[in-house]
Amino acid sequence: DTLAPYYLYCIEQFGSERCMFESNFPVDKHSCSYTVIWNAFKRMTQDFTSARRWIHPKCSRLDLPPGLLGPFVLLGDGRILTIKNGDTTVSGDDGATWSEPRAGADLPALGLMLRTRDGTLVLVYNDSSTFKWGWVDETSEPIANVRGDVWTMRSLDDGQTWVDRQQILDGYCGGLIDIIETSAGDIVVPVPELLYNPGRHGTGAYVSANQGATWTHSNVVDLGGHGHHDGGDEGTLVELSDGRLLMLLRTSWDRFWEVFSDDG
Repeated sequence: DTLAPYYLYCIEQFGSERCMFESNFPVDKHSCSYTVIWNAFKRMTQDFTSARRWIHPKCSRLDLPPGLLGPFVLLGDGRILTIKNGDTTVSGDDGATWSEPRAGADLPALGLMLRTRDGTLVLVYNDSSTFKWGWVDETSEPIANVRGDVWTMRSLDDGQTWVDRQQILDGYCGGLIDIIETSAGDIVVPVPELLYNPGRHGTGAYVSANQGATWTHSNVVDLGGHGHHDGGDEGTLVELSDGRLLMLLRTSWDRFWEVFSDDG
């Protein structure tokens, strides 16, 4: 009820064919869950006719069971795997039905997942059990001992078992957005981290050359700034035709920032 007038005004002004819902999740999770955000979007438009709900011609509606928030990966046999309530579940009919969750995996509710060309599942996620975030507006600095550690694990048998759980970032990461496998077989994950004095965000990359068994850390791109959303954050990656990596960073300065790597 509080937010709907703003969203609906934008839809009326621009038309539904030019509008798309967006959130700041997972940064938003200190105030509400992803389910709450998603349900709010659905309730705002529940009275819309099908003509006002524009859907790309290549897309069709898929009603997923509650709790299936992703990430999703395509397994070697064509089935789709995702995580539900800490366990894996698979679909063999393009998401129409899902298996009973495989109990005992104790996986995170949200994260990034990739299936490499060699068949390894690599999962990168924030540790929600130790998550702590807060910002002091008077000083424009974070509260003491904020936590948003980043961990990884991998599966060598398409999600039946998981091994090599390890922490790669001891600090605060507010938004894991992307994970890629390069043409050389390296796994690259942009990981923003909170920097201090003054408080701001910088972004580097963690790289694995052995299917997620071990990781190395790049330099951190520090664009400066001072504020809870200042600096360079929420990086996305693409490998260019010449082999370089392009990382696109969100900033609070009304523009994106691009950085390049020529060494993977």
